[in-house]
Amino acid sequence: MNSYLVYWSVAECNRKNAGVVKELSWNCPKCDDDAWLIRHGVNPIYAGNHDTGEYVEFTCNSCGYSEESTC
Repeated sequence: MNSYLVYWSVAECNRKNAGVVKELSWNCPKCDDDAWLIRHGVNPIYAGNHDTGEYVEFTCNSCGYSEESTC
C-alpha cells in the first residue's frame, strides 16, 4: 500500500475524531471511568511485512491514562 495513503487515512481519522469523547465499554484501569479520546498514528515499531505500523492510542478523558493498541 502506498504509505502516503496510510498517513492520509490516519490524519483523516484524527481530524474526524478531534475532541470527540467516546464510551467504549472499557473502564480505565486508573480511575474506572469510560470516557476515551481516540488518536490514530503510525510508528515503525509496530510495522510488519504487510503493515506500515498503524496504531490507536486511547486516552482517558478523566485522568489522562493512555494505552496504545496496534491495528
